[in-house]
Amino acid sequence: LFFSCGAAFTFCLIVLMVTSVFARYLFQISYVWFDELLWHVFGLSFLLASAYTLNQDGHVRVDIFYQNYSAKTKAWVEIAGVVFFMIPLCGILAFYGYFYAINSFQTSEISGSPNGLPYRWAIKSVIPFGFLLLILQSFSHLIKQIIVLAGSTDIYQEPNSK
Repeated sequence: LFFSCGAAFTFCLIVLMVTSVFARYLFQISYVWFDELLWHVFGLSFLLASAYTLNQDGHVRVDIFYQNYSAKTKAWVEIAGVVFFMIPLCGILAFYGYFYAINSFQTSEISGSPNGLPYRWAIKSVIPFGFLLLILQSFSHLIKQIIVLAGSTDIYQEPNSK
């Protein structure tokens, strides 16, 4: 579901960006609110698709050493990364993102730019939500790595492949 949202926002971002370029260079039209909308849609796309990307093992790694590790060593590296970095960092970002969004809502924050978008709290409220999704997916990833350590190596097969 959230991948679909992330994918839809990414498609919208492409359409909006092309529209912005055509409006700016063909018709000499540019609006501050439209440029801010591009940033908001990009943020939504990133925050809602990051958990799905982790699920699909699509996050970028520096594979200089990692590619030569055994499956169990990779699992230990993944577990350490999730336990010591991913979950704590996402927890901190979700925690502070929540108060960041609440503060924005309580102050009825709007864009600082003339003719910018109102309701800045709406986009800020997606920050803790996106990181909570990433935390939930991190626990799933952690369980997968524990299964690898237990001896199973086929956890990454597609559900429909036999």
